[in-house]
Amino acid sequence: MPELQVKPRSMQEQYRSLGGRMQSASSLIELHATIAQLKEENILLRQQNRLLQHISAEQDDFLLMIAHDLKNPLTTIMLGTSFLQQRWRDISLQDIMTKLRKMQESAFHMKEMLNRLLTTSAVESGKLTTILEPLEILSSMASVVHEYRSRASEKDIIIHLDTSLPATHIMSHKGILREVMENLLSNAVKYSPSNKQVWVRILGTTYSSYNEHLFDNIQPEDDGASNTTCNFIRIEIQDEGPGLTSIDQKQLFKKFTRLSAKPTAGEDSTGLGLSIVKKLVETLHGHIWCKSIYGQGATFIVEFPVTDRLLNNF
Repeated sequence: MPELQVKPRSMQEQYRSLGGRMQSASSLIELHATIAQLKEENILLRQQNRLLQHISAEQDDFLLMIAHDLKNPLTTIMLGTSFLQQRWRDISLQDIMTKLRKMQESAFHMKEMLNRLLTTSAVESGKLTTILEPLEILSSMASVVHEYRSRASEKDIIIHLDTSLPATHIMSHKGILREVMENLLSNAVKYSPSNKQVWVRILGTTYSSYNEHLFDNIQPEDDGASNTTCNFIRIEIQDEGPGLTSIDQKQLFKKFTRLSAKPTAGEDSTGLGLSIVKKLVETLHGHIWCKSIYGQGATFIVEFPVTDRLLNNF
């Protein structure tokens, strides 16, 4: 039987075989890395798809809500104009003025809702211009209160403005701050029954009340800080409305939230106001929160840092 002879491979052949195995192992490692990367990208794509679906559903809900809420004031305007065109010869001047006033109020509510839509879009897209400058807070608040006193008087609601502070500046944006305060005052009037009162207080403190609110929801009393010592301005808007349930308070600053409390004179509500207010307050480097006992009204509190040090540079 012939002997089997195994011819030893040359060194070059051994290197070639070893290189092939190493290349095969390297390709396998690369393949596993590629598969892992594809899995991560697939997870990310699924997350982004769910986010887009959520945004799309949110936009659909918003459009349906806006369409529904615009329907009533638009109908009031259309019916009012039609009535006046057909009956203007047969009705008194007082009745004409009443119809016109209701139409004007409806147009105002429509404008408010559209402004909130535009503001929300600007804030969430990052296109809201927020160049801050020194702003005297007392005169700014007095202007807003003066404007809303006439609107509150239609429901026999009295708005009080209380402050013991001298002129105090904060770094802010006049238009954005005004929109914040208009929203809060509008809500205080909207959800209060007739013949009630609303208080607007402007206080100076040396500490941030927001920190106490976060930890134990206990607000320390005002420390009577003067303009030379206060580090924060706190604006409180207190009403005598129905107050907020514990469930309401958890949902308070979320978008499209419909609270248990309802406007007392049939006013419109998009459920967007407070979510916008919170974003605008944060844009101004402030904080907002609420204290309320159900059945005993609500107090919304906005806090901004005082900027005396910054003002020294102007």
